[in-house]
Amino acid sequence: MAAYANWLGECAEKYGVQIHGWVLMTNQVHLLMTPQTEFGITKLMQTLGRLYVRYFNYGYRRSGTLFEGRYKSSVVQQEQYLLSCQRYIEHNPVRAGMVKDPGDYRWSSYRAHAFGIKPSMWSPHSLYEALGVSSATRQSAYRELFSTTLEVSVHSKPPLTPSFKSERIGLLANLSFQSRGVNDSTSLAGCTLTRCNTSVR
Repeated sequence: MAAYANWLGECAEKYGVQIHGWVLMTNQVHLLMTPQTEFGITKLMQTLGRLYVRYFNYGYRRSGTLFEGRYKSSVVQQEQYLLSCQRYIEHNPVRAGMVKDPGDYRWSSYRAHAFGIKPSMWSPHSLYEALGVSSATRQSAYRELFSTTLEVSVHSKPPLTPSFKSERIGLLANLSFQSRGVNDSTSLAGCTLTRCNTSVR
């Protein structure tokens, strides 16, 4: 996962994409991003995919596709949805039973938001920064968000837009790895999340 995270940061810088939230799982990746240019996210995901597939296939002596189709994305257009999406992303390892606390999982943005550990690829969103006047108060307020249950609605329709707009609050991109499992899509707070089961490291 270190290689993926490293290339994610490099591609974000190269193509002008701010990365606000992420979780790198063994079977999927969730990213909350804001593009500075119209095709920034598309270029980032294409380049990152090519780099990682080549690296993974070489390391595991395999060939062919690694990801389950093209990445899926939804625009987060309403402010109240952004932190909910971010919480959902960072709580993935807990829901998957991998850790008991989101702070115990290294490959997510939770430690950046909750404890001030700042990876180079992280661009804190203005809504996160508005949680407090200092780093300590922001981090405390963010941890408090995780003390309440996040309500997930599987019936809500996320607000989407097909065209690029510079005022986008953020964009959630999801990648699922190739799997024999069943795809399960859930709508949550303006974001479309895709899950599958596989054993990718």
